[in-house]
Amino acid sequence: MPMNLYAHGTDFGPDQAATSIGVPAVSDAHADVATGRVPAVQRPAQSHHGPRSSASLPPRWLRLTVAGTGLAVVIAVVALIASESSLFTSSPATTGPSIASNVPTTHRPHGGAFLVQSTQSASAATYTVSASSFTVLVTTGANRSWVSIGSPGQKPTFEQVLPADASHQVPASGAMTVEVGAGQTSVTVRSGKDTQTLEPPSAPFTYTLMPG
Repeated sequence: MPMNLYAHGTDFGPDQAATSIGVPAVSDAHADVATGRVPAVQRPAQSHHGPRSSASLPPRWLRLTVAGTGLAVVIAVVALIASESSLFTSSPATTGPSIASNVPTTHRPHGGAFLVQSTQSASAATYTVSASSFTVLVTTGANRSWVSIGSPGQKPTFEQVLPADASHQVPASGAMTVEVGAGQTSVTVRSGKDTQTLEPPSAPFTYTLMPG
């Protein structure tokens, strides 16, 4: 038999009726006493401090792009540091002038030869000297020899008989004629580090030296 909550004319409210029979009071917002149905309880909203869902993360392609860019930057920085380090260690320091700067050079317009023969006969020969100035050295052998050195068509700079095993040197800055009267008399032409000796094939013999 259903219990009459309104007996003896007393009007109990929902909370008073529940209290009189020892049932905890339920407000209208949580239960309907007349029907005995309890409304569904709404789940509280999830805290914003909990783990984020995958929908809130950046797209995967964006994360891969950012990671790849960062890796490329690191590789580039490491390569730059390595190249700068090799630049300072690969080239040893040099002190003092180089050997090539101390070696005098001679202009050689005739294929690299110091003396180039242009004419030849039984008693005379003409040579071109690959230098603007040079020195002529005449040296006798076992016999004495008459020697004449000078510019062509002018009075000789040196003219006399050299004794055996003697020598005489004359500087030249232009064309030079050298005449020797005996065999075994050599004519040496020098310019800087270049030197070449001519041996007359006969006597007397005349050399004409022209600067190149």
